[in-house]
Amino acid sequence: MSDVNPYGSNQEFVSQPLDTAMGTRSMVIKRIDPFSCGKILGGLYAIFGVVWGGLVTLTALGGLVMNNPGMTTGIGLIAGVFGLVLGPIFFGIFGFVGGAIGAALFNIATGFLGGVKIDVEA
Repeated sequence: MSDVNPYGSNQEFVSQPLDTAMGTRSMVIKRIDPFSCGKILGGLYAIFGVVWGGLVTLTALGGLVMNNPGMTTGIGLIAGVFGLVLGPIFFGIFGFVGGAIGAALFNIATGFLGGVKIDVEA
């Protein structure tokens, strides 16, 4: 991994005045890499997909048992398995796409409106 910082040097941060009362410096986020944001949100949404798939499976199995107490297989089990398999895949894909689009829109908006100011500790 390269030590080159494409967003500016650390010297710029150090040269900013330190707010002695709070021990913080202000920084402005002006750009977010869409691919990086997409990866993070894709992973988070895939985890949400596992939780959602588990709930779908439990609901499907619960409905199956309530309707047919003697049967524990059938369409409910198939639906539950599809929820566990397809849920994380689709949630991850849509999370990645949504994160990338959101970061790209953020980058466009910061071109017009400026960045997001954050305070960080030194």
